[in-house]
Amino acid sequence: IDLARAAHVFLWGHRYEDYQRTIRGALEGARACGSSDGETYARLVESFGYTLEGKLAKGDALLDEARDRASDDPEIFVVSAYLESQRDEWYGRYETAADRSQQGVEVSRKHRVPLYLLGSIWFGGKARACLGRYDEALAWFREALEMAERVGDRAMRARVLNTMGWLSAEV
Repeated sequence: IDLARAAHVFLWGHRYEDYQRTIRGALEGARACGSSDGETYARLVESFGYTLEGKLAKGDALLDEARDRASDDPEIFVVSAYLESQRDEWYGRYETAADRSQQGVEVSRKHRVPLYLLGSIWFGGKARACLGRYDEALAWFREALEMAERVGDRAMRARVLNTMGWLSAEV
């Protein structure tokens, strides 16, 4: 699972060769250990990689397959909800994105899985903004901004501020 997490970080950092090497290692390691959760986690991250490469059908199929085989592990649920809300927001399926981000946030809080909480709040806010639910979106963005500042996530702080600016121009 840690290799899959690292691969996801490499994707966000645009270090694609490192991502490829790390995601392969995550999949091979999970299979060698018989870790279904490890393989599912790696498949979820791999689906995101395909989406970023523009291989949307392959990314969608892999994401849906990984989600369907996911265990009841809260972190895997949260990763799946985060990636699904992100994908659905990008595809213009805003209601589904808002619902999935809400589910991910709830499970994150209930089970204390912080890893994707901030991103889930941000994508949930974006989905709500696209649905015209501006007051809700602003509340989600404010929460994301406060959290980003509290934990020192400068990159996410900048993303949230940028998105709040776009929301202000929209209203």
